Amino acid sequence: MINITWKIEALKSIDNIENNLYVVVEASWLCKAEELNKNSYISGTTKFPLPSNSFIEFNQLSEEDVLRWCFEDGVNKEEIENQVKEKLNQSQEAKTIGLPWI
Repeated sequence: MINITWKIEALKSIDNIENNLYVVVEASWLCKAEELNKNSYISGTTKFPLPSNSFIEFNQLSEEDVLRWCFEDGVNKEEIENQVKEKLNQSQEAKTIGLPWI
């Protein structure tokens, strides 16, 4: 069974917009597929518009909040997951082998 996980790797912010500190304007994300000893990755960056009516304080943000923003602002979750599964299915399992000079 293929296991898919999403992770936010980094955030970029602008300081002090309308008295809000650390307004997140960009997130770098990673989608990973794993099965047995094989894995594959797709990563990307999503830019966000400045908040218009609701704002979550930086120290109150969760990874789920930021991932939701990514999906709302153009990251096609289903398409990326299908692509990372396809990459996994096309990859061959690498095995550790000995060194020929030993």
